Amino acid sequence: MSMQNEEHILSRTQSWIDTFIIGENICPFAKHIPREQIQLILDDSDTMLGVLEQMSKTWAELKTNRDIETSIIVYPSASQDFEEFLDWYYACDQLLEDVDLREYFQLVAFHPNFVFDNAKETDAANYTNRSPYPMIHILREDSVSKAIAGHPDMDSIPVRNMEHLRKKDEQYWKGMMSDE
Repeated sequence: MSMQNEEHILSRTQSWIDTFIIGENICPFAKHIPREQIQLILDDSDTMLGVLEQMSKTWAELKTNRDIETSIIVYPSASQDFEEFLDWYYACDQLLEDVDLREYFQLVAFHPNFVFDNAKETDAANYTNRSPYPMIHILREDSVSKAIAGHPDMDSIPVRNMEHLRKKDEQYWKGMMSDE
């Protein structure tokens, strides 16, 4: 992958964070994280082993570097099939458990074709976890705990997101994810 293409993918990801995650208030906590503390990593792996190696390396870096609040690993070569990508996500989540890092980190999957359990593929609420590229977000468990403790009604966030996303049709959100 060319350096120009890598820069484009990371720039597109940052734009998605700024305009969708923060701009649409999908995650009310994201706006409080300085941009320089969000680590974006491009992983061009196309195998499970490569994904697990990069994930382990990122966890090790996060354990020793508190200047990085959160990491998002972007997988431009991952399958566009959401179910196949979930295999990668579940393998990373199992590794997190196996290496006893669950108390430090949690993972969130994002994918261009993300569909919640029991949801229709066309439900705009799926855009909560849809992204321009397949990616896994690594959050610090202590930061999540602080955010939860400081929020008056955590249960309202997903409800608000679903209602907000359903106010516009799928084409609107699809346009926000597009590369144009």
